[in-house]
Amino acid sequence: QEEHIVVIMDFGASKISLTVADISYGSPEAILFHKQAPAVGINRGQISNPRNVSQILGKLVAEAQEELGIVIHRAIVNFPRWKVHTKELSISLDRTSPDEYINEEELQTLRDMAVSKMIDEMDSSNVICATVAKSYSTEELLNVQEEDILGAIGARICGNFLMFLGPKNAKTNIDKVMNELKIDV
Repeated sequence: QEEHIVVIMDFGASKISLTVADISYGSPEAILFHKQAPAVGINRGQISNPRNVSQILGKLVAEAQEELGIVIHRAIVNFPRWKVHTKELSISLDRTSPDEYINEEELQTLRDMAVSKMIDEMDSSNVICATVAKSYSTEELLNVQEEDILGAIGARICGNFLMFLGPKNAKTNIDKVMNELKIDV
């Protein structure tokens, strides 16, 4: 049942909160645990003092684990949105076997190429927070979703990606807190 348990941590301007939910129910009764503490070590939704945040969040994690009889190994955390910006990027891949079906591995290769290109283009103060495929195209298909490109054929695939970029120090501080608590993000 652990695959149905979701842990969400929110670093807000005024509070740090921890929520544990069982998503197999799919209703408001799925909230198993929710608690908040004052946001000490957070400035405008961004962690400014990882040690203070680790101490506060560690207490919330311990309470949730004790109350629910679980061990928290990973969590979904928020990233300070006010400094996140987006860039669009198109990447093309010439296929080695154009008569074969387009597969997930090729789409992953496109995504990896987009990430590599963005890393080369962005300044060192930013990190990639997320990469979202907007659409894919071939010679015959134009701007279709992943489920429509998988299984199609073509000599070339083009992927249009939306890259979410944020400040490196924000990610570094989140990683510091989560590594100290031994929780994967």
